[in-house]
Amino acid sequence: MEGFKPKLSQFCQNYNVNSINVEFYGSGDDGSIENCVVQFDKGITTKYSATETIEFQEQAIKNLANRDHDKKTIPPKTRFDWKHLVGNVMDYDWQKKEKLTDDEKDLHYAVYHIIVDKFMNEAFEITKTTNTDTGKPVEHRKVVKVSEAIDDWCYDQLDITGYDWYNNDGGSGNFQFNDPQSDTGEVELELSINRMESDDYNFDL
Repeated sequence: MEGFKPKLSQFCQNYNVNSINVEFYGSGDDGSIENCVVQFDKGITTKYSATETIEFQEQAIKNLANRDHDKKTIPPKTRFDWKHLVGNVMDYDWQKKEKLTDDEKDLHYAVYHIIVDKFMNEAFEITKTTNTDTGKPVEHRKVVKVSEAIDDWCYDQLDITGYDWYNNDGGSGNFQFNDPQSDTGEVELELSINRMESDDYNFDL
């Protein structure tokens, strides 16, 4: 996929995304990307105007009240501050670290998902080169969402490694985009392959 990092970096700068972690799992002849966690930097605290902030809060409160399971009513005056969305919102101790009440936690968490969804749904034009039966490379251009572009790129990199991470006992791992705002930022890939082992014993009795 040509130009993936430079294009991704522009969206990450626009949304103040400073970390992306993509998890994948495979076994039994199948494998897929299961989770993608996004983190924001301090720039998000001044990115949105007061009017935009109120709109995000109102949308978050509406989403919580209308979700299919575990509907929740958040008081309109529940305290919100962008600084609480800096770093790893998915961390187990996030609420405790940020000293948030349950209502504040749910409100911040809902706003976080609204911003992440907006980021992941941005239009991303990709150019992919494939080889035909004649060996002649052919370019394919299409517009996809950022989420799809990240998935496609990660699957391509897994293919390039040559390791079978989805057949038999499969494997798992993650891609860590440590500096996605840079068009040359390195991405770390951790991959574990599962193997079934057996111990054989022979006794003369």
